[in-house]
Amino acid sequence: MARLEEVLEKRGADDRAKVEACLYSLSTYRTTTYQAFENLKVETRLPEPAWNELIDALLSVTAEGASVCNALRALFRHWILRGTIVDVAGGTIFGKAISTAVLKALLRKRTPGRKVADFAKEVRDFYTKPLPLIQKRWSRRGLGNYLMWSTFSIHSRRPFRGFPITADGIRRILGLDPRLRNKPLLLLEYHLGDGIEIRFPTIADAYAGDEWSYFFTPAPEKAPHGLIRAWPEYARQTKPRPEVVHEVISGDRLVRRPVRIP
Repeated sequence: MARLEEVLEKRGADDRAKVEACLYSLSTYRTTTYQAFENLKVETRLPEPAWNELIDALLSVTAEGASVCNALRALFRHWILRGTIVDVAGGTIFGKAISTAVLKALLRKRTPGRKVADFAKEVRDFYTKPLPLIQKRWSRRGLGNYLMWSTFSIHSRRPFRGFPITADGIRRILGLDPRLRNKPLLLLEYHLGDGIEIRFPTIADAYAGDEWSYFFTPAPEKAPHGLIRAWPEYARQTKPRPEVVHEVISGDRLVRRPVRIP
């Protein structure tokens, strides 16, 4: 594993200047991309080949925020789920909070052309029907796109024990998109079983998607797992929650019926 700066030092002065110009454009483009710029400097869990590919990608684009974002997004999709493996106790139950609006969008993306009412009903059934029926209906449906972000509890089998009782309260702790304030959340609890690697989140995982989160930060080198960054105004009020990433799992891995939080 390496840092960007270490790999960039091995390149010539012209390459370094071009890459630095691209990164500067990233730092001034948007608030979220400024945070990405900061995270690129401190990421330690990507291998040297990933950084070399990143440098080459930046050398091929203009030093403009949108172009740099697109280049990074395309590159990082080849490097997701490559962070260090996290050692988690056997039998750990993982948790994921997902907005009902995001789940509807996920369904629309996979089955375009259907009526909006159909997706609303499917999401409603997802948290109202008996668990065995949900597991059966979702046995071939993934609960994410490229990968899944999860939390867990070191002290309890219930990953959301002790969380706030409102959707926005949960968003604050988990650093979820504040643009979805006042939207209901679904709390998913599931097991991973054997064969699924649990990894530290890296910048590749954070920036491979269409939407970039302001609240992601790579965990310190000696951390036992990723650490969720809460909304700034609440960061001092709560201890950072564990955070990991893993491949997309289907609904038959659920251990409890999803809970809707208004």
